[in-house]
Amino acid sequence: MKLRRSALLTVVALALAGRQVQAQAPAAAAGAAAPAAAGAAAPAAAPAGNIWSKICLTPEQKEACKRKICASPLFQLLGGALAPARAFSGGLLPPFCPPPGAANPADLKKPADSAEGATARIKQKEAEAKARRVAIRYLGTVDCRRYPEAEVALVNGLRADENECVRLEAAMALNRGCCCTKKVLEALVASVSGRKTNEPAETSPRVRATAAWALEKCIACYAEEETPTTSPEKAVPLPPPTPGEPEAAKVAMAVNRLTPDPLLEDARRVLTWHKRQATPTPQPTAEPALVPVPSDPIIQRTVAQIAVQQAEPVAKVVTPAQDLPRSGRRDMWSMWQHASR
Repeated sequence: MKLRRSALLTVVALALAGRQVQAQAPAAAAGAAAPAAAGAAAPAAAPAGNIWSKICLTPEQKEACKRKICASPLFQLLGGALAPARAFSGGLLPPFCPPPGAANPADLKKPADSAEGATARIKQKEAEAKARRVAIRYLGTVDCRRYPEAEVALVNGLRADENECVRLEAAMALNRGCCCTKKVLEALVASVSGRKTNEPAETSPRVRATAAWALEKCIACYAEEETPTTSPEKAVPLPPPTPGEPEAAKVAMAVNRLTPDPLLEDARRVLTWHKRQATPTPQPTAEPALVPVPSDPIIQRTVAQIAVQQAEPVAKVVTPAQDLPRSGRRDMWSMWQHASR
């Protein structure tokens, strides 16, 4: 009987609650239709919380909860105390809260020309610089002729990246790698010379110095495929050598017929200019001024005596042994008696 009575009361309560909800729905619909008829576009309201959103949190609720936890001073203290343990764990204990310099996800949604949006985007790029350095270090070990995408990535890392360490990593990769093509040579020349191309001019001294080493190595092994200006069928045959023409003249004529590569010539000029700037010319040492010798003999003797006195060593003042009390009797009383004699 008790179970039946409780079940009956539960059904009645649910029925009454359903009637109240049905009565409130038309009023809410009428209130929402009035602003729409007036033409005012109101933003969508946040979904009301229920028991399911408290048990299974939405991503927005999880992010808000995480921000509140990370902003608490107690959790910051615990996170700082666990930093040595995370360092020795080898990555098994990742940090729960983002580092202090991490970008705020809410600021990334703001316009790029705003202060918060620009700051968040710069922080995100600087935080990803370490991963870009690792990737560029690996690209420096492959052949750019076999992997053209590696050539593009290395050139962009040297010329277009905002982080100085990434540009330095790209210069070191080109210095020790297997990538020396026409585009790479042009990028190295622009970096060493500090020219402004589509990218800003390079102003970092260590990036330019490392790029100069890579440029010198690239000049030595540069072998870009040259496209002939004329086809082999239309090539003009060389005149037959004269019987009395020396061999050196023949070689000189053959060398003069070859057109030098302007890119290589420009690269050599830039490298020579950089070496001159890096190695300062020694300044000539100033000779000591000659002191005029006086003509008066008295002044000459006086100057000679002063020079001799300055050259003589100063005699050391040695206290005679008889002026000190005997050994074994050098306490304060004996020294006072010795001094009062």
